[in-house]
Amino acid sequence: MHINPAATGAPAALRGAARQQRDDSLGQARVQQRTDVVSVRELTLVRQGRLS
Repeated sequence: MHINPAATGAPAALRGAARQQRDDSLGQARVQQRTDVVSVRELTLVRQGRLS
């Protein structure tokens, strides 16, 4: 049985949880982006033979 959260009288907590989850996802995406930049830099160094 599917319960509509808006109809149960407890939507605020669920909305808060959803917002927190979204913020966490954005944080993860930012960290991933930074990691990608570092990886590109490392790849460049590997190509230049400075890093093995």
